[in-house]
Amino acid sequence: MGGSTAPTEFLVDSDFLVGRYRPDGSFERRFSSRGFVITHTAPGTADDEIYDIALQDPAHLVAAGECDQPTTGRDVRLARYRVGHGSHPTDR
Repeated sequence: MGGSTAPTEFLVDSDFLVGRYRPDGSFERRFSSRGFVITHTAPGTADDEIYDIALQDPAHLVAAGECDQPTTGRDVRLARYRVGHGSHPTDR
């Protein structure tokens, strides 16, 4: 699953969030220690939002979205994650 997360619905500081569930609905801890990962793609407290995710191959997940940039405004952002062996982004 993928989407965005923020401390509250009233704050704009959202970040990429990707996670993996097990068939019983619990988080898949092999994806990460918590079962999900939050990735900050924009500088500071700027807004990051995922609009789509896809498996690139059995070992990689790609998240596509946008983020706020101080000089250019809203920019496209891609993050690539390893599936099953830790979830930190491999490319951004």
